[in-house]
Amino acid sequence: PLQRPFTTAAPTMGWEQAAGPIVCFVAFQALKYACRWTGLTAAATRAARFVLGYPSNDTVTDAATPAEQSPPVSAPVDQTDDGASNEATPAGGKAKKKGRAAQQRREKQQQQKLQASDEATTADAAEKAEQKQRANLKKSLLIVAGALGALGLASSWAYYRYGPQFFVDPAKKRLDLSPGEWQAFLKENRSVAFVGGHHRSGTTVIWRSIAAHPAVAWFGEERECGLDFSEGSFAQDVYPKFGIGQEFALTSFVPASFSSKPGDEASKYKGGIGRYALAPPHLVLWTEERATLDAQARVLNAFGYYWKLKTSDLRNATVYLEKSPPNIVLARYLQALMDLDDDRDAAPDRQKDKPRGSFLSELDDDFDVADAPPPRRPETSRARFVFVTRHPLANAASHQSFPGAKWLSTADLVAHWLAVEHYGAANQPYLAHVKRIKLEDFAADPAGTLLDIWAFLGLSGGEDAHLLEPLAREATRKIDGDPNAKHREAYCADLSRPSKLAAHQRLVAVFNDQVLAYGYDLATYCGDEVLYSSGQHTGQEEEFATQGGAPPSRRVDPVVASVPPGADDEGEL
Repeated sequence: PLQRPFTTAAPTMGWEQAAGPIVCFVAFQALKYACRWTGLTAAATRAARFVLGYPSNDTVTDAATPAEQSPPVSAPVDQTDDGASNEATPAGGKAKKKGRAAQQRREKQQQQKLQASDEATTADAAEKAEQKQRANLKKSLLIVAGALGALGLASSWAYYRYGPQFFVDPAKKRLDLSPGEWQAFLKENRSVAFVGGHHRSGTTVIWRSIAAHPAVAWFGEERECGLDFSEGSFAQDVYPKFGIGQEFALTSFVPASFSSKPGDEASKYKGGIGRYALAPPHLVLWTEERATLDAQARVLNAFGYYWKLKTSDLRNATVYLEKSPPNIVLARYLQALMDLDDDRDAAPDRQKDKPRGSFLSELDDDFDVADAPPPRRPETSRARFVFVTRHPLANAASHQSFPGAKWLSTADLVAHWLAVEHYGAANQPYLAHVKRIKLEDFAADPAGTLLDIWAFLGLSGGEDAHLLEPLAREATRKIDGDPNAKHREAYCADLSRPSKLAAHQRLVAVFNDQVLAYGYDLATYCGDEVLYSSGQHTGQEEEFATQGGAPPSRRVDPVVASVPPGADDEGEL
């Protein structure tokens, strides 16, 4: 599969990136309606018609005023014969003059009435226009106030959760060190520790405990660094994120700057927790051949900004800690990236002309994995990996309690758990320093396990080793002794229902042989092997196989993106 055309996942926008378009959209809508209601749109239209030479609407409107529509008052026609008039008596001439004067007075009065009527109509129209304008202005102010209020609430929520770093320009969240400067810096007995594993498996708890050592530089809590769950993958733009939020993307495995149609292969697969490892391997696996010096500097400058937030002087730390669950599938690439020393060790950097801002710049259209020599396991490395795992059924239940994965079935989540474990096991022979931690073991002896992790990271303490024990106990004093208890109780209580029990039996039949290889047992999760064991067969394996699934004797390939449906009415499989 690694010889297929290489495409990979697109980074989804973090909260700090998504806020900009949302704010711009709200402001644009508010401005548009404000212009429409206050008459600015009409004024702009009149100005455009004037510039383009069209007749103005105002001319037509002005020509249709009530005064001009009123018929002109014509003077009464004097039908008196001129000869008769000349022959009239003086008394008749006076009467005629009086009649004309009276007619003129009537005309003047009528004109005054018409003028008064016109003035009243104009005043009423002006008053109505003013009232309408005031009403529109009030609506505009209300809209603007509502938009500002919504923006204020959103900003307040973002500040409450992500802190002030949420409002810092992402372009400024970078150091400006060259690859050579980072290489010289890391050679001084320093290392980069990557915590990875399954989402919802306890990576954050263990990461936070490791960071309690004074010689460790870390990102800080979510509100300190402004990143979702303080995951370093959201800080960089070089390799795929595979993290929180990818489950809502339309084309999760396509770079943001890469044009993709809905029918393309990559658009068929979703990223995000509980799903990303079920895509074809060439969309998930990153190996040594992708490492370049440019990528090394970009990743370390992105991480270094957050390390420096917690450590004013980076030289005071000897271990630089980063946590992202997908590190388990990216481990070979990350190790090679940390170990690059000069141009001779770096892959040809043929991506200089490709766009920045996404990991598209790291892809090489002409690259073929088959052309690369098989990698060797280095004797030592600047990178150290701590992989965290958890019982697959508890891990599935924890996924289903998370909004981004609550609709995923237990069977799909167990298949994804196996896929992640397979990637971790396949990567391990190529890694110089790896430590695998079970969350259940860490919860049973948190202080002792933490001391082992510190020793693995080279933080044994030397002469001050006796001071680490109380520090480890303090760092782990709030660790729950049985992190799976609530999930196990809920899951096992449901087995009283025949459909749930049948679904559980099918899970054991299909997956348990592979799960046992990683130190867990689905059959004994509820403490009763009689429910179903991998050695017992009830005929349901054959029934499952006839429905398009795989019998338990055959290895189930976890990179298949879906599990065939079972016959139970709950739709568990």
